[in-house]
Amino acid sequence: MDRSSAFEQDPGAIRRRRRSVQISVDRRSVTLAIVTALLVLGVAAPAAAAGLGGLSSGGLGADTSVVRSCDSDGVGVGYQTGSSASGRPTVTGVVLSALHPSCTGSTLHLTISGAGGAQLGAVTAPVTGSVQTITVATPIDATMVTGIALVITG
Repeated sequence: MDRSSAFEQDPGAIRRRRRSVQISVDRRSVTLAIVTALLVLGVAAPAAAAGLGGLSSGGLGADTSVVRSCDSDGVGVGYQTGSSASGRPTVTGVVLSALHPSCTGSTLHLTISGAGGAQLGAVTAPVTGSVQTITVATPIDATMVTGIALVITG
C-alpha cells in the first residue's frame, strides 16, 4: 500500500504520526538540555569554588563556615554636601547612621560610585560609633554620584 492510499483511507493518520514524532523530539531535546546543564554545573561549580579559598572573618571565599555580621539590620546612609567654587553641588562626605555597637573597632571600606559603576572616591576608616561621618579627600561633583558601596570587615 503506498502513502497516498493510506492517506485516503485514514486522513488523520499522517497528523497523528507527525504529532508523535514531534513530541519525541521535544522530549529528547529537553532531556539533552537537562543532562548538559547537570554536567556543566557538576564540573564548573566545584572548580570555581576551589579557586575562592575558604571563608574566614578576614576574607571572602567559599566554604561552609559562618562569617559573623556585626550589623544585620542595615545602615542608614546620607550625604554631606557643599558647593564648588562655581556653585555646583558637591559631596564632601558620607554620613552613616544606625551602625550596630558591635561594629565599633571594625574597619569600613566605603566606595562612592558614578555612572557605569565608575569609582569616584574611596575611603577606609575605623568604625567609631553608631553614627559616623566619613569625609572624602576631594569633593565630588554631586551630579555624578549614583551610589555607594559599604563593606565592614574585622
